Amino acid sequence: PNPNPNPNPNPKPQVARLVVHHEGRSHPDFARACVATGEARGVRRVEVVDVLREPQAATGRILSWSKASGVRSPGKGTRFALSVTDAACVTTEGGPSGDGSVPKPLLVRRRTRGGSSATALAAEVVALAAIGVGNE
Repeated sequence: PNPNPNPNPNPKPQVARLVVHHEGRSHPDFARACVATGEARGVRRVEVVDVLREPQAATGRILSWSKASGVRSPGKGTRFALSVTDAACVTTEGGPSGDGSVPKPLLVRRRTRGGSSATALAAEVVALAAIGVGNE
């Protein structure tokens, strides 16, 4: 007797979730095309995010620097929401103590509705950076 009740011996695996990371600002049609292509292939949920290098002028604002509180280097893995669609995350360590270098956060912008929060997507960017994805 066949222990597999499925009549198809080689069923196609169902992909529950696909997150497409786009380096830089994507074209407005990009997210729609990704979602349509994923859905046509049976992917249950497709999410698209733009991963942007935060402009240097905005780094201090994002990290809440001020003359009173000074400049503190955020730890690798730091992430926080900026809005419902945007989050910042730090994927690198600062330089040696006292050298004045501070890692710049990445801006993760959710381009599709629903699904994961911007902060959760930023956490995934941190995890991917930790294993070297995108560092080629």
